[in-house]
Amino acid sequence: MNFDRSLFIGKFTQEARELIQKLNDGLIELEKDPKRHETIKKIMRAAHTLKGSSKLMQFNNVSSLSHKMEELLIGVQEGRLELTEDIIDSLFKSTDFLSWCIESILQGESDTVEMSAICDVFSAFSEILIIP
Repeated sequence: MNFDRSLFIGKFTQEARELIQKLNDGLIELEKDPKRHETIKKIMRAAHTLKGSSKLMQFNNVSSLSHKMEELLIGVQEGRLELTEDIIDSLFKSTDFLSWCIESILQGESDTVEMSAICDVFSAFSEILIIP
């Protein structure tokens, strides 16, 4: 049985926009206070929800990037990675990229754009995670 995701595109993109706004708002809060654990949790939940819904909808780029953001935030939350200006900047760029992907999906385009460069950035950060 094939899954007809076109029936759910409107709802998915609406939810995705809201989640991306939560990501942006949370990142603005973190810029002001990088130690605020409640904000990190809020951002992680938004990334996790976006990851799950995009995976269900088979939008693999959105799911993959959301997953990488979530992993990075888990490292920060667990104290294995320091939340630096570079990391916050990369998270902001990622939310911009996610917004672009969502708008492309809404316009009927696929999410098969090349995103290896942005994923490489997250991989580089992951390599410096402090293992307790």
